[in-house]
Amino acid sequence: MIPLFGNSVQEFYLEKVRKVHVDRTRRIAALKTRADAEAYVAEVRKKARSCFHFPARKSPLNAVVTGLMDFPQYTLEKVIYYSRPSYPVTGNLYLPKKRKGKVPAVLFLCGHSNEGKSSPDYQRAPIALAKAGFAVLAIDPVGQGERQQMLDTPIGEVWNPCAQHNMLSKQAILLGEWFGAWRTYDAVRGLDYLLARPEVDATRVGVHGTSGGGTLTTWVTAVDDRITMSAPSCYITTWLRNVENELPIDAEQMPPTALAQGLEMVDFLIAAGPRPILLLGEKNDFFDPRGLDEAEAELVKSTGCSASPARLSVSWARATTRYRSSSARPARASSANTPA
Repeated sequence: MIPLFGNSVQEFYLEKVRKVHVDRTRRIAALKTRADAEAYVAEVRKKARSCFHFPARKSPLNAVVTGLMDFPQYTLEKVIYYSRPSYPVTGNLYLPKKRKGKVPAVLFLCGHSNEGKSSPDYQRAPIALAKAGFAVLAIDPVGQGERQQMLDTPIGEVWNPCAQHNMLSKQAILLGEWFGAWRTYDAVRGLDYLLARPEVDATRVGVHGTSGGGTLTTWVTAVDDRITMSAPSCYITTWLRNVENELPIDAEQMPPTALAQGLEMVDFLIAAGPRPILLLGEKNDFFDPRGLDEAEAELVKSTGCSASPARLSVSWARATTRYRSSSARPARASSANTPA
């Protein structure tokens, strides 16, 4: 008889992830005091940041504005900055016309769209924020928009961002690096540019994105203390749900050693606590919405014990990750306060 191995590898790793989940659940349940919560936040912050290896020194941004577009309520500046030497990042800076003094700002991180920041969805949200008085920097992920890679290959020809990301990741792995850290560092340097703008109030700086942008929002929230509020959309669930569902994800969505260190997805938000957070999800999302409920409870538990509990809200929309003016239901507040 020919042996049938079926899903043996999947089942092997699923059991390992389940053990991590059980051990971590017990740890969260044991948090009883402010000191317990603060110790846990400090622990996961150290572990989460160890997943990211950035350059030892920041190189000059050498930012330039290549064009300006004028609209009735806002202006749009076409920006290029260099997150690393000879490594350009393209972006759009939206500035509200009606402003008195410095304005709050949002670093807007795009999800998986061939057009990147030029996608109608990824213009809609920054425009709405600019009209509401925010300065918004929307940047192209590598492999998307003006940062297409491998254009002379079959992968490049079909303009498939997922294929490009995973191909670039394989190359990075051979050099001992993680593609997700490169993506995150692009965003960190975008924050450098945003905070250098004289129009921006550095005490009110948020980060937001959906889908792949929700992933990057989560990572930036974990690694950069300058963020004062964050709103990851359509990414947060649990890695246990992902593995149980045999969910395919891009390489930048799984930090190396995270599970080996006993971390879950929400720990990358807990690492920033206490900080205002708006969790956004879809009822029929690619990422299991049950995991978002579980993440919310753990975020409340791990930061709610402290003297300054994180301000947390959760908002659900009906169907897809697209931005729509009427898609979201009213936010469900999980603590006494809701994010500004």
